[in-house]
Amino acid sequence: MIIIMENIENQNITENLKQAKKQFSKIGLMAFVGSLIIMGLQLGTAGIVKLIDESILDNMNVYFALNMLPMYLIGMPILIFLLTRVKGKKIEKHKMNVGHWFLAFFMCYALLYVSNLIGQFITTIIGLLKGNMIGNPILEATTGVNPWLSAFFIVICAPILEEIIFRKVLIERAVKYGEGVAVFLSAFMFGMYHGNVNQLVYAFVLGLMFGFIYVKTGKLIYTIILHMVINFMGSVAGMFVLNLLDMEAYEQMMTMTDPAEMTAALLKIMPGLMALMGYLAVILCIVITGLILLVVMRKKFVCRQGEVVIPKGKRFSTMMLNVGMILFIILWTIMIIYQLFA
Repeated sequence: MIIIMENIENQNITENLKQAKKQFSKIGLMAFVGSLIIMGLQLGTAGIVKLIDESILDNMNVYFALNMLPMYLIGMPILIFLLTRVKGKKIEKHKMNVGHWFLAFFMCYALLYVSNLIGQFITTIIGLLKGNMIGNPILEATTGVNPWLSAFFIVICAPILEEIIFRKVLIERAVKYGEGVAVFLSAFMFGMYHGNVNQLVYAFVLGLMFGFIYVKTGKLIYTIILHMVINFMGSVAGMFVLNLLDMEAYEQMMTMTDPAEMTAALLKIMPGLMALMGYLAVILCIVITGLILLVVMRKKFVCRQGEVVIPKGKRFSTMMLNVGMILFIILWTIMIIYQLFA
């Protein structure tokens, strides 16, 4: 009787693993197809504009908008539609008070800051090995772009659509196999989707935190607002403060030897320098506070098991080693390598 029961249990585990692998393969395949569509739309739009008048792309605002609009207006909604063809499970909703949201913000920003440094370190090492430095994709994409246009896409469009895709849709299609599995899958695919090493690192780490918040609250508004605030501070507020500092005057001051000239030059750039120092001081306080909170609250980060438990040792192969996920990983690995060596 014991042997029979063990055989039945083993058969159930095998069947569950088979079904789980099939589910993750569907998710990966839909994400792969959706990613190809987004890339195709962006390349197609640029190609059509080049045929009409290539000089149009010389305008950085137009170039930036032509990259963003096809993705956010058409590509990402199609990706959402494709992913929702995979069966999912609704997550129970719970409220998060304002105090807890601020605690989450401090921890998220600390994780962003540290993981961004790690990403920059990795890209610097790769750059040294290949003989030339690797650029910052966000900085390159937004340089010369109208700040209001940049803010619209980076602070509003990106957080809303990315949170719908990588938190709500993806997590609800994986949470059946446990909160930890769903959070990891969401973060991994979120990181890969950014298509470059630097963003991959911090997007993955932030994705873990955003995913944890979503599985515990079931409310997307919390992670959307977090995402918006973090993007605003990094891309909009940071660039605004940097623009207040006259870098040309600062560089000229550094070459001066006459004390009177140096003093006059310093007074000229002082407002911008003070703004930058104040901004950095605020960031440092947020990061230190967030790191302390992460240490103090580390035991609260506990994920519940799902309806179907994937045995330890089988989770990676079940989630990642299937046709759909392999295609998704190959596609975005190619994009990451291209960004490194282009």
